[in-house]
Amino acid sequence: MLARHHEALPLRLPLPVHPRQFVLQLDHPQVAGHPLGVLFQLLHQPGVGHRGIVHHLQPGMAVVAGHIADGLIHLQIRPAALAAHFRDLHRRAGWQNRLASRTWKIPVFLERRPFRLAPRPRAPMDGRDVILPDPEHLFFVCGPTAAGKSARALEIARQLDGEIVNADAFQLYRGVEVLTAAPSAADRLEIPHHLYGVLSPQEPVDAMAYLRLVVPVIDELLARGKTPVLTGGSGLYLKFLSHGPSPLPPGDPILRAELDALPLDALVTRLRTLDPAEALRIDPQNRRYVSRALEVCLLAGVPCSTLRDDWEAAAAARAGKLRGIVLLRPRPELHERIARRTRFMLHGGAVEEVAALGDIAPGLEKAIGLREIRQLLAGELDRPACEDRINAATRQYAKRQDTWFRREHWLKPLVLEG
Repeated sequence: MLARHHEALPLRLPLPVHPRQFVLQLDHPQVAGHPLGVLFQLLHQPGVGHRGIVHHLQPGMAVVAGHIADGLIHLQIRPAALAAHFRDLHRRAGWQNRLASRTWKIPVFLERRPFRLAPRPRAPMDGRDVILPDPEHLFFVCGPTAAGKSARALEIARQLDGEIVNADAFQLYRGVEVLTAAPSAADRLEIPHHLYGVLSPQEPVDAMAYLRLVVPVIDELLARGKTPVLTGGSGLYLKFLSHGPSPLPPGDPILRAELDALPLDALVTRLRTLDPAEALRIDPQNRRYVSRALEVCLLAGVPCSTLRDDWEAAAAARAGKLRGIVLLRPRPELHERIARRTRFMLHGGAVEEVAALGDIAPGLEKAIGLREIRQLLAGELDRPACEDRINAATRQYAKRQDTWFRREHWLKPLVLEG
């Protein structure tokens, strides 16, 4: 048997507090070439036991999942207590068999030959090492889509001798200027605009990536004595800049896939057990929010609400120096402005922009109007139906934006009419 030719190596793993995914490169060809099922069998061989990796984790941590690919064992390490919650979650949903095939503790069956144990590389746009600019030198213009942020930002930039910096996730992309209602060429000639159309449609971006893009731009403006006027409707992007990066752990594809396979009521039940405060805060019918909150609890080992509260507390002093406004309009007026924007979009070149797009980043896929125009191009919708759906989607998006910015109490509301 293979087990007779290998012994478990004692390992000391420098694991962080938060769980990570580790990759173990096996240099022994017999082990590296065997499928996962063989390792399961070896695990239960007499005399093998659970030596090796399992006994050298930090207290309270466990290897709970993994797979073999290209001669590597990919190990997922989580807090043991929460791993038990995770197993219980599957049992309640009747997924015992699937869990049994994915949850395991694996010793390292190796002769005393070289191997490499390295943490999984962090996302390239981590952002936590970025030094945030002094908030008192910034000005934020926020609000829902079609509220008039671009025009107001121009006025403020004139008053403050400033330049405009984009804080809209979709307007970072080039080739979709009409679809995303980017500032006009005339506006950009009058006042310098930054971070508009700087990414190809294929480049992924998130709040951390945005932070790395925007901080050097702000530093350069401040060095020239200019006031950066941040404007956009991407609340999380603005939040990372105003309050600092979120302490929430990044998503785990393996865990997320497991959660996606479970019914919503099972997720809500487990979230109410692990984090009652967060379960009360979010909409229990919003599967994406529930799943993310539960994912954070399982990955971080502490309630998601605790991390959020700590984030807010740490940013309290910084928030006292922030300057900004949130634009508000009566709902009927905002809806009319949205309708005018949609008509301009469809007749002003957005259809041609979408037709010219090839493969695009997941973030850009969420741009309002993109899916509907694709359906129009495919003959699945006529133009009036396409326009109606874009209007409805934009109104829903504006409502979510309005809700987000109303929670940012440091922003001064500015009600506009007409």
